[in-house]
Amino acid sequence: MVSLHIVVEDSIALTLGNATTKKISIINKISENTKAWCDSAMMYTIVQNILANSIKFTNNDGKIVISCKKAPSKNGIVLSVLDNDVGMDSSKAANLFRKKQNNSTLGTNGEKGLGLGLIICKEFIEALNGKIWAESSPGNGTIMNVYLRTKNKIKLIPKLTYFIQIATKAHSITLYYN
Repeated sequence: MVSLHIVVEDSIALTLGNATTKKISIINKISENTKAWCDSAMMYTIVQNILANSIKFTNNDGKIVISCKKAPSKNGIVLSVLDNDVGMDSSKAANLFRKKQNNSTLGTNGEKGLGLGLIICKEFIEALNGKIWAESSPGNGTIMNVYLRTKNKIKLIPKLTYFIQIATKAHSITLYYN
């Protein structure tokens, strides 16, 4: 079991520099006893990426709230990252997690990205038998939701290996996960 409160607190600490630059407040509303069945390294990658995206697309003096609630299935929870960012239309939100789409968009202060972070998050979340989805509309912010199990009903794979290699003119990223 992984403490989501600790994962979120550590992720806030790692992204605080960018949030401070943009004068964005980040509030962790997840209780200290909230836990999920997941791999901690995957969970850190997921939360840091979602939080970094929220900071990237939130205007100066914005606000990000991270919370958790029980899922209707009662076998899990939904971790939500709510921000008052620029938002997006439904077609953009539907394509956020598609591999063949170029989802890289400049942030509110011109921040660049590769458009691959949410695709990696989706792969990790699906490996944990979870789900990820976005709720958004232009000018009204975004809620990124992640469903995670709280009971050990995950089908364990003897050796789960991720190898993702991405190369662009300016960047080369290789992630290995065993």
